[in-house]
Amino acid sequence: MTRWTLDQLVPLVRDAEKLGDPHHRQAVRRAKAALTLLDVEPLSDVTPASPTPPDLAAVAAEGHPWRLLVPVARALQAAGDPEELARLAREVVGPSPELTGRLFHLAVLGEVLHGLRTAGAHVVSRHPLGDSSRGPAYLVTDHEDREWDLWFEAAGAWGYYDVEELYPKVAHGVPGAGGALGTDLMLIRPGESALLLECKHSFRPAVVARGGYLQALAYAVEALDLAPAVTSVVVGPEGVVVEPGYGNPDPSTRIGIVRPYDVPILIEHALGT
Repeated sequence: MTRWTLDQLVPLVRDAEKLGDPHHRQAVRRAKAALTLLDVEPLSDVTPASPTPPDLAAVAAEGHPWRLLVPVARALQAAGDPEELARLAREVVGPSPELTGRLFHLAVLGEVLHGLRTAGAHVVSRHPLGDSSRGPAYLVTDHEDREWDLWFEAAGAWGYYDVEELYPKVAHGVPGAGGALGTDLMLIRPGESALLLECKHSFRPAVVARGGYLQALAYAVEALDLAPAVTSVVVGPEGVVVEPGYGNPDPSTRIGIVRPYDVPILIEHALGT
C-alpha cells in the first residue's frame, strides 16, 4: 500500500511544483521527503498495488505514522473514480455560472471536433483557444479536400475576412455598446456556407429557447455577409432541450435549438457527408 500511495503522489507533486503557489510549498517539501523512500528497500523492491479495504484497516491499526497514509490512499483512489470526479465537478464547478458556461462551450467544441473527424475531415490547430483576433482556431479539410475555418468565439471573423459587420454600424451612436458580435463557434467556408453554434448553459428554458433563438437569428442575419447559406443553432443542455427543432426564416437561412449530441449530425450536414 505504501509503495502504491507514493507512486500515485509523484505526478501530483510534480504538478504542484509547477503551480508555484507559496501556500503549497510546505506540503510539496513534505511530500518530496516521503518520495525519497521509493529508492529505499524494501519499498524499492515492492510491486505497487491499490490497497483493498482490509489493507486500509490494517494500516490504520498500526498507529502513528502509518495511519496517516490511509486518508491519502483513500483520496487517491477516489480521484480515479469517475463518479467521484463527477461529484467533485458538481461541488467545485457547479456553483460558478461563468465556469460552467465556459466548460459547456468547450464540451460543445469537443462535439464539433468529434463530428468533423467522424465525417472524415482532417483538423489542424492554428493557435491556442481564446484569442479570435489571431484568426480561426482550426483549419479543417473535408473529405473532398475543401478547406473550412473553425472559429472559437467568432467576433474576430469580420476583421479577418475584411467584411464590415452590421452591428457596430447600427450601434455606433450608443456609447459603451461594445465592438463586433460573434457566435461561440463557427464552421465556415467563406463565400459558400457557414454553421454557427451559440452555447447556452442554463436550466431556464426561456434563456435557452427564447433568448438563444433571438441571438441565433441575429447571428444568422449578419453571417449572410460572410456566406450565402447559413445554419445558426443554439446548443442547450440535455434535459432542457429534449429534442432538436429547426425552422427556415428564408431559403438561405436555417435556425435551430439542439442538444450537444445533435452537433455531430449538423457537422455531417454542413460538410455534405
